[in-house]
Amino acid sequence: MCEQAFQQSELHQEELANLGEEADELRRVAQSMSGTVTAIEAIEPPARDAPRVREGFFSPARALAASLRDLSGRADAALRAGKEDEAARAVERSLEPDENEKALRSFAAAYGFRTCAGE
Repeated sequence: MCEQAFQQSELHQEELANLGEEADELRRVAQSMSGTVTAIEAIEPPARDAPRVREGFFSPARALAASLRDLSGRADAALRAGKEDEAARAVERSLEPDENEKALRSFAAAYGFRTCAGE
């Protein structure tokens, strides 16, 4: 699942031409992240690891997905309202380092989720 999400994001690495395309890309990334987290949560971890996986992986992954959805919604709403500066700030904010992403990647690497860890 992480591999599929990674490949989807790799398809869109080219430079985006305008703010509308950037907002579209943010929406796609938010949807991909949400779908990936849901799909991974459907796989039951080993019983002894369940609390650790819930806390170390699912909690930050859900928070990151929610943040991306929120920023995507802000960018879309701002564009619809003609507030390009506000939309640009939401897109830029989505590209900034995020503590949940750092925690997620760190746990994923330590636990062995290589693709989800960005390796």
